Amino acid sequence: MASSDACHWIPQAERGVELGITYTSGDLSLLAHSDASLNPLPGGRQFGGIFVSAAGGAVAYSTFRETIATDNTADAELLAAWKLARKVEGIIELFESIQIKIPLPVPIGQDNGATMLAMTTLTSRKSRHLALKLGVIRDLVQERFIIDPKHIHSDDNLSDGMTKVFNLKTFLRFRDLWLNIGQSKRFVPREHPPHAK
Repeated sequence: MASSDACHWIPQAERGVELGITYTSGDLSLLAHSDASLNPLPGGRQFGGIFVSAAGGAVAYSTFRETIATDNTADAELLAAWKLARKVEGIIELFESIQIKIPLPVPIGQDNGATMLAMTTLTSRKSRHLALKLGVIRDLVQERFIIDPKHIHSDDNLSDGMTKVFNLKTFLRFRDLWLNIGQSKRFVPREHPPHAK
């Protein structure tokens, strides 16, 4: 990190205005979100998106078309969560290789709570193809304490902008959160309360 309060990276032009990702010093906590949307066309693959920030600004983000077909949103969300968990694991290893300690566990946010399914040991015939990916997530949560699944509000899921089409106002809100523009304090997504048992 830079010695000043903030450093800017990747300038981009928007109607003649320079924009860049702003990183603020002091807080290196990772914030990680994933999302997926099913493709309604026959034989279509779902789209997924992941977003990871540190010090307020983006450090990794991706939109992808999944290679494994699923027939429900929960499975699609689990595949996106698996990609996000692997990305977070790699980012932590990168930071540790340069002697930067990241606070653990890293909260992994999804707006439908599908990641919570990874904590169960049950699989069905329908979801066995996901069993290995679920095992990776379960290991990172229960054995290695690297990630912590959170069920967050859809409005606060920073990866939503990578899987859905928004109106201009909503897109600009996400853009400002992605680039850490005009943020006076660290963004903290609202969590859904746990389900009653």
